Parts: sequence; C-alpha cells; structure tokens
Amino acid sequence: MSFATDPSRITRERAYVIALVTIAVVVAACLFVTQWDTANPWATALLCVTAAVAQRSSVRVNPSVQVSISMLPVLLAAVLFGPLAAMLVSASSMLGNFRDPRAKLIVYFAGR
Repeated sequence: MSFATDPSRITRERAYVIALVTIAVVVAACLFVTQWDTANPWATALLCVTAAVAQRSSVRVNPSVQVSISMLPVLLAAVLFGPLAAMLVSASSMLGNFRDPRAKLIVYFAGR
C-alpha cells in the first residue's frame, strides 16, 4: 500500500480538517455572540476586496523566496476593527486563490 492511499492518513487528514473548521466556526460564533462587530462595514468590505486581490500578488524577497502580501489587509483590519473583522478579511483573502484540491483550500480558509 502506498503512502498516498493509506486509509489512516486520509482519516487523520479528514479529522484535522473537521477540527480546524469547527474551531474557526466556534471562535467566530463566540465573537458574534459577545457582540464584537466590524465597526465600519464599508471599510471592512473594502479590506476584504483588497485582501482577495492581494492574495494573487507577491513580493520577491530574493531570487528563491516569494512572499504573499495578503496578510497586510488582515493586520490592518485586526488593528483598526478587531478580531471579527480580521477573520472576515482573512477568509475573504482566499477568494482570490481558488485552486484544487478543495481540501487544501478549506484548510487554508479555516486556518487563517
């Protein structure tokens, strides 16, 4: 049996994805229930669009290292508007990066 088709590996990956998504949803729900808001929905929406566009861009640090700039709008949202806005901006940054496999996208989406 090869490593790629090992059933225990697939089960562990699926459990990890489920746990990560569950934790992200619980944290967002807790922030919503405790009445954290985004303070300025228009600015948050603009940061969401900026993050989605920035996800497709990167900065070359040296000839072999390239870094995405999508965390800048997320940091700005966290500092200006709080954790719920930062979660929204971070999640929306993945909208600019739809690729297969979908499990990878879900993990990145929940982990951000």
